[in-house]
Amino acid sequence: MLGLERCESVEEKWERIKTTLEQVCKNILGREDTRKDWISDSTWQMIERRKQVKGKLCATYARTRKGKEFEKEYVVLNKEIKKNTRRDHRAFADRIANEAQPQTKEI
Repeated sequence: MLGLERCESVEEKWERIKTTLEQVCKNILGREDTRKDWISDSTWQMIERRKQVKGKLCATYARTRKGKEFEKEYVVLNKEIKKNTRRDHRAFADRIANEAQPQTKEI
């Protein structure tokens, strides 16, 4: 109108809007990575595998043979992840307790 606007394509406008929204959300919400330090890498790999199986399960019809196979695999992975997570958390708590124990003897 006053010659101040640039000629932009729809894609350029969308990219500008999208990056602005992402920056604002990142500043306001502040959530980046919620990865727990006490969970081992092998457990994180199992969690990623479970996500993949869940995606395949959702993409297939559950009553088909393939869907039932994915469902069984998901249940097994879920149990293993819970078991490994409990183990990892116990090891983390023990490590913290062992680090704190010598300090209490000094007092």
